[in-house]
Amino acid sequence: MSDLIKEYPFLSAKQREIMNFISKTIEEKGYSPTIREICQAVNLSSSSTVHCHLRTLERLHYIERVPAKTRSIKLCTLGSSQNEIVRIRLYVQTSEDTICDSGKYISLPLSFTRNEKTFALQLSKRLEEGLEQRDILIINCSQEYIEGHFYLIVENNKLRLVKSIDDSLKNKRVIGEIVSNIHQLM
Repeated sequence: MSDLIKEYPFLSAKQREIMNFISKTIEEKGYSPTIREICQAVNLSSSSTVHCHLRTLERLHYIERVPAKTRSIKLCTLGSSQNEIVRIRLYVQTSEDTICDSGKYISLPLSFTRNEKTFALQLSKRLEEGLEQRDILIINCSQEYIEGHFYLIVENNKLRLVKSIDDSLKNKRVIGEIVSNIHQLM
């Protein structure tokens, strides 16, 4: 398991700690830990915080879970495309409507990128609930809009996060689809 974590340096320390505990528990006991056991093992008092970390690990394809079933966490076997790491350009938000190239890159699994037009954007200020200053968004530039997905747009000279509903993005300056949010990576 430690090899898997070394390959993905963008996991937070707490996420690595949770992954190590899940892996160790499955290896030693033959079944996964409960949410409360994870809380105790990684010194978190809130089970909702653990749920949030587990959702992130699920989205990143580290684990799979069966909803509403205890001890259902399974470690994912990563395929070759998920083991492959790519570097994408990091941009920074310099004002409410301006994005500039930082001259830096970040490394991510290939599974995060949808095409060669994927980039990362570090926020300089809070955008919406759940998108805080210094969060890094992984954005895929695309002209195809999928209903229910989230997109970063410029509206009234401000960056905004919107959920696509039917033709809601027509006639708006769309930056791209938000593929993921890596909280305070740097």
